[in-house]
Order: sequence, then C-alpha cells, then structure tokens
Amino acid sequence: MKKSLLLPAMLFALCAASESAAENVPPAALGSFLPVIKSYYRKPVSRARRIWVRRADDPLARHIQIWRRLFKSGKTAHAEIAVVIDPVQRAVQGPPQMEDPKRLGNDNFFGLFHRAMLNALSFSGFSYDVTTLDTLPEAPADRKVFIFVNCYQVNGAKREALLKKIRRPGVTAFWFYAPGLISAEGFSDGSMSSLTGMKLAARYEALPLAAQELSGRKLPCRLVESPRVRCTDPDAEKLAVYSGTQEVAAARKKLADGSTAVFAGLPVLRSDTWADLLSQAGCHRLVRPGVFARRMGDLFLLAVRETGEFTVKLPFRAEKITELHSGETAGRDTDTVTVRTDDWSTWLWQAEK
Repeated sequence: MKKSLLLPAMLFALCAASESAAENVPPAALGSFLPVIKSYYRKPVSRARRIWVRRADDPLARHIQIWRRLFKSGKTAHAEIAVVIDPVQRAVQGPPQMEDPKRLGNDNFFGLFHRAMLNALSFSGFSYDVTTLDTLPEAPADRKVFIFVNCYQVNGAKREALLKKIRRPGVTAFWFYAPGLISAEGFSDGSMSSLTGMKLAARYEALPLAAQELSGRKLPCRLVESPRVRCTDPDAEKLAVYSGTQEVAAARKKLADGSTAVFAGLPVLRSDTWADLLSQAGCHRLVRPGVFARRMGDLFLLAVRETGEFTVKLPFRAEKITELHSGETAGRDTDTVTVRTDDWSTWLWQAEK
C-alpha cells in the first residue's frame, strides 16, 4: 500500500491492536471507526443527489473490507504490554485546549505525557494495548509490562487490587511523574513509595524536568513543573538524572516479590529509550525503533514513512504468512518477514502457526 493509505492503516491498526484488546471493549464497537475513514475517501458522483460510491478495485476498498471482516470475526487478543490510563486524572488534567491557549499541542503537561510520550512508544518497535485503571484487575495474567501514565491518586481497594496484579515475579511496572502522590491525607511521599516499591520524594518548586541518561543520552522535556519528583532509594539502579543536578530522575528496582519497578519523573519522548527499557523488561520487539508496528493475535501490521528495507520479527514461527491486501504469501516456516519499499507503505500479514 502506498502513501495515501498510511494514515487510515495506522488508525485501523491502533483501533484493532490496542482498543479491541483492551479489557471490556467489544470488538464490534470498533466498527464505528469505519464510516469515519470511509467518508474521507468517498468521491461524489452527483452533488445534487449526494450520491457517494467507492470503486470496487480501489485498494482502500479492499483494505476496509478486510478490516470489516476481521471486526465481525470477533477476534480478540492482548499484547504483553499494557498502557494504563486513569480517566479521572485525565479529566482533571484536561485536554490541551482547556489549558493555557499559549501552551497548546505537545508543549503542555497533558500533551507531553498523553500524546507525545505514547507517540514515542508507538514507534519503539513494540506493540501495546491501552486499558484503564478501573479495568486493570481484569487484565490477562500473562501481561509482562504495565505502563502507568497518570496514576497520581490510587487509594483504598483500588490500590490493593492494583498491587495484587503487578507485584508478581516477572512483571515490570513503569511509573511516571508523581505516582500515588495524592493520598487520603493529602500529598504524600510515603504514598508514592508504598505504591511503586521505591523511595520517592517530591520537591515543591517549579523546576525543569529535562534529564540525561547515565549513558549520556539526553531525555528532552520542555516542562517546568512543581512538584518535581526524584528517586531517593539507595537500592535502586540509577537510569537518569535531572539536567545539571545529581537528583535521580529515573530509576529501576528489583522488588522482593520478584517484580520490577521503573520510575521516571518526566515523560520518555525517545523511541530508542523505550526500546531499550522494554527489551530489558523481557518484551518482544517486532521491528527496529522508529518504525510503526502492531500485533493483534495472528495479525501483524507494519506502516513505514521512509524508504529502505524493513524486517519484522514474529514472536513465533509461522507455517505460512500471508499479506492480506495482496493475497501474496510472504513466507513459509519462518518467524521473519523482510520487505523493501521506495515510498510510504503499509503491510498487513496473517501468520498461521
């Protein structure tokens, strides 16, 4: 598929690989996305009568038919990585247009943590699902990674259920900015520490959140926020420090129950940093960082916006791999697919075990 189909393909992939796999989201509901995409590509035959048609041989028509069939099949699957959003805190923070009009887009707190960071994650080479804090207790037992984007207030029964889910051997939890800061008694360093499993402390002063990894790789962030949270745990492995200081901005700690906690006081906006962190957590990388890839069960989607050669590494060996748009066989008895392109392109494969 060529350039014009990249955006709808990515939208369909996000719907199928993320939201259909999220708990309590029926696959049939994803059909509501189809009219939005289709209406963008329909061409008017008679404006007076408002008649719209779609050519039968149009590649996009085949693309829509494929996804409609997949939606109706009721297929569900889940990724080993789950991004966890607290919808209450998301509403409290508000979308960018509700904040200072001079700080729209990705320049504000909401934009960097909710949009820019997840965009960087999307191009890390790993596939992930999106779920909510409320449905987390129902998450599949074989999740390897939970990424808590905005869980600043987790108390009572909700906290107990969350800890029961993530404090297990082999599970890694990523915590961002000020996890658990808001307790029933007010702002609390102790609440953050007990939730994450590592000692965290808030500094109530407007300070920049930009940081630098110990390897020297910079973690850019334009935010100046209060509080700024740092890790003070002597048993935690330092990953990054706030720029110009020795305060720990990111750290990782192996907990006594066999799980791992990773803290970052700023959004991770680099796809290569995400790729390193998720590889170290034991997750399967589909493609190299900088490329968009998604998986939903036996379906694999690759969307590229550059020329070159791209290799997708499946997490299992497939007896046969078929590209669904063209119907061509992409491989047999293999766990890799390599493609070459001189333009923006999208591929959708189905792998048979």
